[in-house]
Amino acid sequence: MFQLERAFHLSFEERPGYLYAHVAAEKITPGDALEYWREIGQKCSATHSDRLLLVRDVPYMMKDVDLRTTTSGYLKMVKSTKVAVVNPHRSIREDMKFALMIAMNGGGNFNIFDTEEEAERWLEE
Repeated sequence: MFQLERAFHLSFEERPGYLYAHVAAEKITPGDALEYWREIGQKCSATHSDRLLLVRDVPYMMKDVDLRTTTSGYLKMVKSTKVAVVNPHRSIREDMKFALMIAMNGGGNFNIFDTEEEAERWLEE
């Protein structure tokens, strides 16, 4: 069977008190973003995780219009999950803050951090 290569790599690890996810890609499309969020939502549901630490190792942000559309889509996928996003790419920090604002305005419980340690502390609150 023929399988297309994915534009991103997604891995998971169950940690005490939360689910850890790591997504890596050079560039991301709206379809890619919705796909990895769908997988994250399924994994949160399967592991009964209501807290998520996501390391978003993607040095690229979508256009604002695409960001709005995908954000409303992934909010449905992670529902009431408390989500800490670690952004290791300083060059997109302001864009990530804009994405956070969209998520928060949509009712999401999200926050963005520079380090995993900061994200873990916030998840424990």
